[in-house]
Amino acid sequence: MKILNKIVITIIISLFCQYIFSQSRNGLIGEPPAQSIIISVGANYFFGDIEKSSLFSKYWIDQVNGLGQIGYVRNVLEEKLRLRINLLGGLLNGKRDNYHFKNLILEPDVLLEYFPFIITKNKNCGCAKENLGLYIYGGIGLSLYSGSLYNSIKNFKYKSYSPMAALGLGYRFEVVPKVELGIELSFRIAMLNKLNLSLDGYPFKDDNGHIVNKNYSQWSNGFYIVGIMAGYKF
Repeated sequence: MKILNKIVITIIISLFCQYIFSQSRNGLIGEPPAQSIIISVGANYFFGDIEKSSLFSKYWIDQVNGLGQIGYVRNVLEEKLRLRINLLGGLLNGKRDNYHFKNLILEPDVLLEYFPFIITKNKNCGCAKENLGLYIYGGIGLSLYSGSLYNSIKNFKYKSYSPMAALGLGYRFEVVPKVELGIELSFRIAMLNKLNLSLDGYPFKDDNGHIVNKNYSQWSNGFYIVGIMAGYKF
């Protein structure tokens, strides 16, 4: 009898362990992955004091450059709201008349992605909800940059930082299980634009210590982004 009891207990434990393993491998009640890693490559367009009096500079081609992003995304409210920890890096440059700057930027961000359109595939089966892929996002970041400014008065190198605000619109869709592709349009705007705290190094001091064209440094600095995105869900 003791041997039979041991056999029964062994079978029960074995079945229970197999059940737990199956749940951990496939996910409880078919829940989709709650997190993902994303990468993005694209282009940016810098805007700021170089525009002077219009939305786009006549030197707009000199304000376009490359940019990339990598991020970790996790659901915080089912499929409707996601937290995104993001790292952005790339080049910024701009030109106006005899004024020209170039800099390298690295920006960590904390963002929230909001998916307004959520559906349930089959209401009778209790299936998990899923979003339609369209989202808006916003958040804050901190740009760390190092660059060079060239003009008829002074050529110099500079480096500094600036808190940034982010806002964007995107669309991601699943191409195969756990793999997504998408596109994203967004912009970053600097919260500071003053001496020694400006993405384009403008305004600046001349060799006599005078601030050059301080009154013309009134446009906010920032950049638009368009990028193609790929993600892996797990």
